[in-house]
Parts: sequence; structure tokens; C-alpha cells
Amino acid sequence: MQKENLLRISSPSILCGILLVAFCIGYLGLHAHALMRSGRYSPFFDTSHPNAVQTRKYAESLIIAIEEWRAEQGEYPTTLELLSPRYMAKIAPPLYGDGKWYYTTSSIEFTLRYQADGGYPSCTYASDTMRWNTDS
Repeated sequence: MQKENLLRISSPSILCGILLVAFCIGYLGLHAHALMRSGRYSPFFDTSHPNAVQTRKYAESLIIAIEEWRAEQGEYPTTLELLSPRYMAKIAPPLYGDGKWYYTTSSIEFTLRYQADGGYPSCTYASDTMRWNTDS
């Protein structure tokens, strides 16, 4: 008798627990789907996403401006902001990923990177190889 009561009492608790877990999974799934569609996050960094294509095109413009600066100044700019307004009207954030450019430079080379929220994966351009690398 006690065993039957225990099962009756715990069955609704188990059902509520299952429903809560299902709701959370569904909510997280919808949220992740919305983030991926917006281009703000992609677990595989979809470089064919329209925002990724626009970001890469804009990054190519930045690279040209950086190289023009170097041709005139003899060294790479220390920050991207120095490119504006002479070489670029303004420095717009990437449309894909976390919305930030990551630029590092030395006297002989630079890297330009944009990345997904959380830092991984990312796309990095290295001036010494003149190539993009996607670490997805």
C-alpha cells in the first residue's frame, strides 16, 4: 500500500520535471537557432552566411586601408581607429560574430580577426601569409 502511494505522489513530480526539462531544451534550442540565423553565433562559423560574406568584404577593405597606411607611413597603424577618416570613412563593427575587430600589429606584420561570441571559432587574416584562417 505504501509503495502505491509513493508512486502516485511521485508521478506528478516526475511529469513536472520532464515538462520543465523539455521546456528548457525547447527554449534554448529556439534561442540558439535565432542566434545562428542572425549571424551572431555559429557553432561551425558558417562563412557562407550573408553577414559573414559582408564582414569578409568589409575586412578586405580594412586590409587595403591598412596596407595603404603602411605604404605612406612606413609602418602599420597601431589601431584601426587611425584609419578613419583618411583611409576609411569609419570603422564599422563586423556584422558576423561578436561585433568586434581584433587587430594586432608589429613593425613588419599584422593580424585582423573577427570571432563568434565567446571567442571560438574565429577568422583571422595574417599579413605575412596574406591568407585567412578559420579555426572551426
